[in-house]
Amino acid sequence: KCRTCLQAPRQSFLESQGEVALTELTQQSDLIANISHEMRSPLNGVLGMVQLLSETELDHDQKECLKLLQLSCNSLLFLVNDLLDLKRI
Repeated sequence: KCRTCLQAPRQSFLESQGEVALTELTQQSDLIANISHEMRSPLNGVLGMVQLLSETELDHDQKECLKLLQLSCNSLLFLVNDLLDLKRI
């Protein structure tokens, strides 16, 4: 009988800790989703503008600068994606 009396508070404590952990996990997941959106959206906007700009008449130097801008944006986007994927683990 004493064993049962001791197990009930322990079980209740473990259940409450599980609920706290679940809440924290949900909050972390929401934060990652918000960060993902806040970082990816501007990068995709810049990449879209780079694409539009590449369809205009540019001299050689401007084309080279545009290629560098596109490469830099893509690299940054891949880095952001990798960081966010690591954070989800």
